[in-house]
Amino acid sequence: MVEQLKTKWKIIAILAIPYFAFMFLSTYPTEWSLSAPGGLSEVEGSYQLLDFETYETNGSFYSLYIIGLENPTLLQLVLSHFNDTVTLRTPPVQYHGVTQRQMIERASIQRQNTDNIAVLMIYDTFGYPIDDMYEIQRIVTLINRDFSDAEALSPRDQILAIQVGDDFYGTNPASVPCETPMDILVIKHGADEPELLTDIVKHRNESGTCVNAIEVTTYYHLRDADTIFETGPSWIGGPSGALMQFLQMYDSIVEDDLIQGRKIAGTGTLSFSMQDGALVSSVGAVGGIKQKVIAAGHAGVDIFFVPPGTNDSNYNEAVHTNEAYDFEMTIVRVETWQEAVAYLLGKDVEDVFPID
Repeated sequence: MVEQLKTKWKIIAILAIPYFAFMFLSTYPTEWSLSAPGGLSEVEGSYQLLDFETYETNGSFYSLYIIGLENPTLLQLVLSHFNDTVTLRTPPVQYHGVTQRQMIERASIQRQNTDNIAVLMIYDTFGYPIDDMYEIQRIVTLINRDFSDAEALSPRDQILAIQVGDDFYGTNPASVPCETPMDILVIKHGADEPELLTDIVKHRNESGTCVNAIEVTTYYHLRDADTIFETGPSWIGGPSGALMQFLQMYDSIVEDDLIQGRKIAGTGTLSFSMQDGALVSSVGAVGGIKQKVIAAGHAGVDIFFVPPGTNDSNYNEAVHTNEAYDFEMTIVRVETWQEAVAYLLGKDVEDVFPID
């Protein structure tokens, strides 16, 4: 046996080298992120809102999801260069080393916050005062423990105050200098009483850059226990499905049929502020526009709503992708949900929502 191996060692080596090379390429992780087209997710949900009657709709609205892969292997990285639908990017340093499970938890918190914002905007739209319906909280959405001594802090914890010595730093750990011990007063998720966490420190990366290792999100907590809102099964995570979630709710309440047999999809966050006692909302920028447009085009979508983005970056990318792939889809730029509703009704915004 040994003698036979000695005579065939060259053949064995020739066969073994590509095998081990393949194993290395297919298992060695990189610090990149890949985004590929996903698909459509029909907006579904059940809700109980004060005094609202639900009307039947002709069709439905769709949000879009993309397939994201964090830390792909070298082999996946190489293969991505042969697929023009895939976008390759380097994640922000605070996300380096963060697991896929942690990112999913972060997206889940953002999605729930999005649903709460949609409910509040529905109430306001139909004349309900919302001042006492919600409270703003500062919720931990992600911690990179490679860069932070924060073992006692967890996602969904509410930060009440941050103190360094005798100085207060609000509710955002990003404002505290690196390598500076801070005390954080929090309400742990599911608890009722505040708890003081001490000596939490953010660290620098290998290049000496201070990493914002604790991500905090402004969260709109609904106070009304009589309001029941549950979204249906969906691939959508994060806040980018907010616009379509709102439009589905709005369409189910009003008597007008917004869909009119068309296949309508879109993307965009929703945010609002109170100005002079009135709610002012806007549709915000999102990522993965190219992949979302490709998914919508292949699914035969008629109308695709997209936010402008910084310097019209979202809108321009959507138009370019739509033209490059020769889809028969109308790209509609919207800065507010009112513009989306008016477009579906074929009217001007001022005619549908007259200013008092």
